[in-house]
Amino acid sequence: MRSRWFSALLLFAFLCSLSACKGEAHTLILSPFTATLSYTEAGAAFEGVFTMKSAQSMQLLLRAPRDLLGLQFVFSGGETELRFGDVTLSVSDAETLGLPPLSVGALFEALSALCGAPVVVTDTLTAQAPTKRGTARVAFSDGSLLPKTAELGGVTFLFQNAETIS
Repeated sequence: MRSRWFSALLLFAFLCSLSACKGEAHTLILSPFTATLSYTEAGAAFEGVFTMKSAQSMQLLLRAPRDLLGLQFVFSGGETELRFGDVTLSVSDAETLGLPPLSVGALFEALSALCGAPVVVTDTLTAQAPTKRGTARVAFSDGSLLPKTAELGGVTFLFQNAETIS
């Protein structure tokens, strides 16, 4: 009888020790990277080539939808602009004109906040970052430690084929 109680107590202690580690935080440093980025917003599917060179230098060059092929979202110095050919618009001007959904600007803000300094992530390799449009939740790949998804305001950004750049 005593051995059963002792075994049960040992099992309980072991399970408690496992659950104590579950909420433990880790740190990682987000490196410059490039990836295919896709997301759906306002009923339209977008896809393009995303590049993050630094916390202050990012861009998304759209490949889809076809009528927006070549549209660039450029983040520099904390501001996001849209560029198409010789035309450049600030995000606020683009929103006023009713141009494509602009959650990309908030994505740039979130990744900028997570770039260059150690980032605290949970065991599930997720981190949160504030933006002007709310808090973004970024999940990292356990293999490359690069973003695999970012969720913000009901929009999920999916990073595919991410690889570090120098």
